[in-house]
Amino acid sequence: MAHVRLIGNNTSLHASSSMVDLCLLKSLRILLNYFCAPKIIEVLWQPPVLDWVKCNCDGSFDNNSIGCGGIFAEPTSDPNSLHAEFSAVFRAIELARDRAWLKLCIE
Repeated sequence: MAHVRLIGNNTSLHASSSMVDLCLLKSLRILLNYFCAPKIIEVLWQPPVLDWVKCNCDGSFDNNSIGCGGIFAEPTSDPNSLHAEFSAVFRAIELARDRAWLKLCIE
């Protein structure tokens, strides 16, 4: 136990956000190294130019689920986050076509 604690307390690795991992490390009395908080950037939404429709799109990918969204949300079968992002953009274009929106701004 002392050897595990010594190695655990001298590692540069970061703790995961898993409660199981947290309980295990706490029970071994290993100090936890957390990731630094992400940098927070203020982003202000701007309305579209007159007569334009603006669609803010996003795609998401992790080991358990993949999806995309904008004025919609739906699962996709894309293999990574870049493809999920493109799926969101293509879906927004399809919706604009179906609704005859001739001036579309995508972010």
